[in-house]
Amino acid sequence: MALASSKVIFEQVREFPDISSDSVDKGNLVFCINVIANAKLLADFNRGYQTGQTRNSLQYHVSSGQNGGLNDSSGKKAEESLDRPEKGAATFGATTDHAVYPEFGTRKMAPQPYLRPSIALATGADFNKVKKAIDDEMKRGILKKGQKRETFV
Repeated sequence: MALASSKVIFEQVREFPDISSDSVDKGNLVFCINVIANAKLLADFNRGYQTGQTRNSLQYHVSSGQNGGLNDSSGKKAEESLDRPEKGAATFGATTDHAVYPEFGTRKMAPQPYLRPSIALATGADFNKVKKAIDDEMKRGILKKGQKRETFV
């Protein structure tokens, strides 16, 4: 995971020497579509401080050139800002400057994770465990000094 300013960007690199790069790209594409679709469903931007721009900025790019997710929801338009990844890789995430704040929370706002749970669901985690992890993280409330929230489930 990379935090470029306040954006939340993940990269998946898969190397399978016995499988064609087309198959790896197709697998990455399916994975990215699942992650972004789940993230858009999990995003709770009805709390009054969001405009839908973060949800609209959820996007993916696969090394073979496929991309998607950007601006396919209602709300303020977001800019495309993911570069095409290297061979065998895929990049996905929310690219607005404030995307990190609902995902991890701040010292004034409890987290409302949407991207990390969607990755967990796309990798086969049990839905009930993911829901419990979301609830637990939201109950923990605001970030305290020195606290980190990088892991999930």
